[in-house]
Amino acid sequence: RLRQVEGIKCQFDNFHTLLNNTEELENLNKMVTMYHYKKKEAPKESELQEMDNDMNRYINSRIELEGIILSAMESKEDIAKLERSNSEMGNISEQINTIDSKVMEMNSTINELYEL
Repeated sequence: RLRQVEGIKCQFDNFHTLLNNTEELENLNKMVTMYHYKKKEAPKESELQEMDNDMNRYINSRIELEGIILSAMESKEDIAKLERSNSEMGNISEQINTIDSKVMEMNSTINELYEL
């Protein structure tokens, strides 16, 4: 949807001559202003790519930590390793939740633009 929103152009050079200061012109001006304001709030492709990269890194870290935990559980040794892994897993979970929240906010903004 972001690509569709970015492709929408909201410029009408001569619409004022067609509507001659009518209520429709005022409403159209408000919609154009609102659209431009909302579009500035929309996420950039680079932000989305950065979040995708972060998410992939966190997923890989989680997989590595699971391997550490499983190997430590098999040998019944290295409690410190398990404690570190648990702490890191908590941090990764927080980062994933943060990314999820940002994505939900961005979806809302993109949907509003798409519906305008």
